[in-house]
Amino acid sequence: MMKFKFQKVILLSSLIFILTISGLFSQTKTKTTTEQDTVLIEINGNQISTKDLRNKINTVPPMNRHHYKSIKGQKQVLDYLVQREIFYAEAINHGYDQVEEVKKVTHQKLKPIINQLYFEEILDKDFNLSEEDLQNYYTTNRSAYTIAPKVTIQYLQTDEEHLEEVQQKINSSIDFEKIISEYSLNELSIENKGIIRNIRLNGFISGIGRDTELDKYIADANIDPQTIHGPFTTSTGIHFFKKLDYEPAIIKTFQEVKGEIENRLKTQKENEIYTELMDKLRINYEVKFYNTKLDSVNIFSILPEQRDIIIAEGNHPEIVLTLGEVGQLLKNAAQMERMNINEAPVRENIIKRELDSRILYADAQNQNKLEQYKNKYEIQEIKKDLLVNYWYNNQISNSISVSEDEINEHYAENTEKFTIPASRNLRQFVANDEKSAKKHLKKIKRFLKKNQEEDIINYIKENSLKPEGDGLIKNVYANGIIPGVGKDELYNDKVWELKIKEISDIFKNQHSEVVFFYVIDETPESVRPLEDIEASIKNIISRRKAQAKFEQVKDELIVKYNANPNYELLKSNITAEELFTKAEEAQKKFAFAEAVFIFDQIISDYEGTNDAYKAAFMKAFVTAEELKDKDKGIIMFEEFINNYPEGDLHEDARFMLETLKSGTSIENLLSE
Repeated sequence: MMKFKFQKVILLSSLIFILTISGLFSQTKTKTTTEQDTVLIEINGNQISTKDLRNKINTVPPMNRHHYKSIKGQKQVLDYLVQREIFYAEAINHGYDQVEEVKKVTHQKLKPIINQLYFEEILDKDFNLSEEDLQNYYTTNRSAYTIAPKVTIQYLQTDEEHLEEVQQKINSSIDFEKIISEYSLNELSIENKGIIRNIRLNGFISGIGRDTELDKYIADANIDPQTIHGPFTTSTGIHFFKKLDYEPAIIKTFQEVKGEIENRLKTQKENEIYTELMDKLRINYEVKFYNTKLDSVNIFSILPEQRDIIIAEGNHPEIVLTLGEVGQLLKNAAQMERMNINEAPVRENIIKRELDSRILYADAQNQNKLEQYKNKYEIQEIKKDLLVNYWYNNQISNSISVSEDEINEHYAENTEKFTIPASRNLRQFVANDEKSAKKHLKKIKRFLKKNQEEDIINYIKENSLKPEGDGLIKNVYANGIIPGVGKDELYNDKVWELKIKEISDIFKNQHSEVVFFYVIDETPESVRPLEDIEASIKNIISRRKAQAKFEQVKDELIVKYNANPNYELLKSNITAEELFTKAEEAQKKFAFAEAVFIFDQIISDYEGTNDAYKAAFMKAFVTAEELKDKDKGIIMFEEFINNYPEGDLHEDARFMLETLKSGTSIENLLSE
């Protein structure tokens, strides 16, 4: 028996070891290899390669990127790229790339990308930030990287009335903490037995406020847990304290703050380069900004004949800004700017920003950057997305029509979805206790019997603990919820058991308030009129028909372009070790479903390996113990034992099965 218990303890230790995860992960040392660029499919002369796959995955937010580095995730991304490529091919075949509207939109969308690429190129050429620059900044601004000293005191604040008593007790060597509890006028001091920490000697003291005089007394006092300093009379009162601890100021080393300094100086340097560049370009392109013209018009109500008035111009066609364009700029400004749009400096800043963008783009054009950048990934992505979107709107969205008969049919088939359930309004009285509630109930019953609603309202105002809104609670549905109270099934049941104008018994709601109420009236169940929801129904049918047509066209185009990618060439771009780490992070955040999803990635991508074996065990364990799905956990552990005939976790799995099937906790099973 002792041996059996000992074995179980060993077994539990093994489980705990697994649950710490880090030990399990440290055993997984999958080597990362550089992935070769492999062509996965060719469509209409355009290739989709593993590089394209990686580029698209890298546009996903980092926190979710690991999902798409697995083989399963890569398949999803590849399918998306294939679909987009066949739609792009169709758009080209239809000549949509030559449509003026598409060209205009593409031109506008590419401007900020071109500007960004061009300015980054200028930065690469002009940017120079040396180690000496960083060191000089650190030396000049050393105080900014100083951690202030920290002082801990035990503190008593008193006043003239009690000063003599306090001094006598201190002189009598009575315990300082006891004196504080009896005489202190400072709440923070009382709560913390007099201890006040993190005094930074900067003139401000927690719980006391700004007091430079007291701060200096604290700074000058000796550290001695036995010595009580004071009394000190300052603007904030009369003070006694013991100075318990002092941590001197620490100056962070250059290496500790180097990265922070580099980021700060980099931003400063970039702003300097940008300012110098724009000043130079404004001169080169003879830019003129007629801001006085803005004063002569109502910028928020531009007349048709005013739209073509030129507000800014230069010696390049890109540098022309009209009043109509300014109006659109202000309308589309960021929310914070729109809040202050009536202020002239805010408006001028918006206009100046747009003008600078046009100047930079004009220079990029003159430097032939549009041709140089045309094959850049960012440029190609925007062009494809815009063209595919135009194709979709023309071939799918705009081809969908919805008849009146279809709308009527949908309305008839989904009446329950458009039904507004019955609701009741009631008036509630909240009493101090059951005894007083009985007295108030009798009074209101008499008013109710005589239909004296105004008298009830006045009575509630004068006597109810919650007279707000005259005790009215509106729109109570038969859903177990009372507005303003929350989920309260007992209360809700009572509302729907009573007749109209009938008063309830006295009871306690979920907040333990003593209440009673009566039902004022009821709004019966009703169906929303078709005319109120016709547009919504039309949108629902349109989306459904568009999706069906999209799937049909997609399937036809996959056949037309023979767009069947070679999934066998895909390899996981994330190691098992990285995935185990992600699973650990998810568990620490109590995101157990996310952890199970990641274990599935490992099982799928590393099938037949020891990593998949460990992941299968952890998936079963987390499902049973963390997600509390014991039935599913039992099935998973049984499958684990069957799928992996042997392994060092089998005994643990059998122990877990015994625990789950018996319904006994691990701790209780071990104590048997």
